[in-house]
Amino acid sequence: MNFYPVKPGDCYFIPSGTIHAIGSGCLICEIQQNSNLTYRVYDYGRKDKNGNERELHVDKALKVTNLKKYIPNFLNVLTKHGNLLGISKYFTVTSVDVNGNAIIDMDSASFKCFTCVSGDGYIEDFAITAGDSRLITAFDGKITLKGNMKLIMTEIRKYYIGIDLGGTFIKGGIVDDLGNIVYSDKIPTGAEGGQDAVAKNIATLANMLLEKTGLSKDDVVGIGMGVPGMIDSEAGVVILSNNLKWYNFKIADAVSSLTGLRVKIANDANVAILAEVKFGIAKNKKNVIMLTLGTGVGGGIVANSQLIEGNLSVGAELGHSVIIKDGEPCTCGRRGCLEAYASASALIRDTKRAMQAHSDSKMWEIGSIDKVTGKTAFDYRDKDIYAKEVVDNYISCLGTGIVNFANIFRPEVVLLGGGVCAEGDNLIRPLQEIVDREVFAKDAGPKVTVMIAALENSAGTLGAASLLM
Repeated sequence: MNFYPVKPGDCYFIPSGTIHAIGSGCLICEIQQNSNLTYRVYDYGRKDKNGNERELHVDKALKVTNLKKYIPNFLNVLTKHGNLLGISKYFTVTSVDVNGNAIIDMDSASFKCFTCVSGDGYIEDFAITAGDSRLITAFDGKITLKGNMKLIMTEIRKYYIGIDLGGTFIKGGIVDDLGNIVYSDKIPTGAEGGQDAVAKNIATLANMLLEKTGLSKDDVVGIGMGVPGMIDSEAGVVILSNNLKWYNFKIADAVSSLTGLRVKIANDANVAILAEVKFGIAKNKKNVIMLTLGTGVGGGIVANSQLIEGNLSVGAELGHSVIIKDGEPCTCGRRGCLEAYASASALIRDTKRAMQAHSDSKMWEIGSIDKVTGKTAFDYRDKDIYAKEVVDNYISCLGTGIVNFANIFRPEVVLLGGGVCAEGDNLIRPLQEIVDREVFAKDAGPKVTVMIAALENSAGTLGAASLLM
């Protein structure tokens, strides 16, 4: 048995099956699963009102006791409402400090119970002081807290593991049903070890995330994964992934057997658009196109609030639509694909070509051609004609692709993601001009707005988790 000295403000999460006792002199706020069953293994010689010692349940307790050493898990995760103290599928507990006014977001999926542990104030018009609890039933809206007090807020949330599989790193996080990433981490993909090694690395990361947050496998709904390549999301199979050199890999089954958790997968661009529509800048939009401008050009389509994946969920390969017949070779085997002109790789290729063709280009100030990035041409376009030509051609080609998709789907929003989007208005303004000028029916039809995706590096994790929501 371990003894832990405690002080005001400490919080300990005690998993079921853990033998525990509370020492003298402790005034505690206890939040527990809705259960009246307790096995008593020792009672300090105390007697009931009739003078009898209370019954012990040693034999029963031994059958359910977790003998693994208890190690306190202090989350120390700051959310928009306060410091997250403990999470499980039964309850989520947050410490909320109120100094003046504080706004709390409510939602229809859970009540919120507030217990005042110090100070006093109001929840809306209801007074609350130390020792009081107030239950606010679930509804979509906001409530106002007023006063100077520390509250313990209890609610019920669902938790998911979101995995963003990349060629270099596997990123993942514990995500709640409101789109908050409670904890995230990453490990090397290890693709050189083969597909089974990658599946083991995914399982390793999932277990790390659970351990860091004190969650058990029973506390999470499952694992959602965004995977690059042609994906049969229903079967959980990577049909083809050029970058990872995978063919017909049953990755969902592999990860599920290693973790014991339900696993659902989708193409990485599809999960990115899901994240933006569910939690990001396109929230509440019904028709959205997304292009991810990275090593390749990924595509995602939401039409009438439904993700469009095509037959066996292997469609929506927007990057492999041809914009220039017999143009640049593409990794898919065709020529002239949007990916061959609008990816970050294409931008880097064209920048290098411009420098090699023009020794007088100011872009040589970077030192060597090996230092070229997707930013180089943009950085020099205002002082180097060759850099300007590269940027103008890049934007023109990307704009052509966007107009094509706008004419087919007429989305409310076209979202762009990827490192190139760091250029902000230098990218978006000319693209919007192209769309406004060239889209069918122009302003006689509904406007198509070009925007930069907002969730950035968290989109993969959030979108993957949302596959299970």
